[in-house]
Amino acid sequence: MILMISGILEFENRTFFIIFFLLIFVYINKDFFNAKSPAKRLLGYQIINRKTGKAANELQCFVRNLTIAIAWPLEVIVALYNPERRIGDFLANTKVVISEKEKLKTIWSDFKSKTLKLNFIAILIIGIIYFYGLSLLMPKAH
Repeated sequence: MILMISGILEFENRTFFIIFFLLIFVYINKDFFNAKSPAKRLLGYQIINRKTGKAANELQCFVRNLTIAIAWPLEVIVALYNPERRIGDFLANTKVVISEKEKLKTIWSDFKSKTLKLNFIAILIIGIIYFYGLSLLMPKAH
């Protein structure tokens, strides 16, 4: 992102640009189903709401991961001083806890049982605005 904004890295192909940001959007929402990314499922971790102790909702997971896309160098520094919580955890009021290990196929069952909620619509709107804003920061191809 920094290389693109500074003009060092340029996307000649608009399709590649769109695919790149789509992949970032997927990464930011990797914990969308039951507050577990594929890696968290395999390793036995889950993101929970610190206030309720229940699985974090989609919006909390989105906010938690958005800080990685925006301020990853700062996240690394904070993690050195507080390895148990990231900046995103403070902003989203979440934490990662040990949970039951799962197979990756459980993502599909979580996906099938997912209903369209206000959080999902909010994440889509925030994501569209976020990526539109990023596209305005990108240098224009000549």
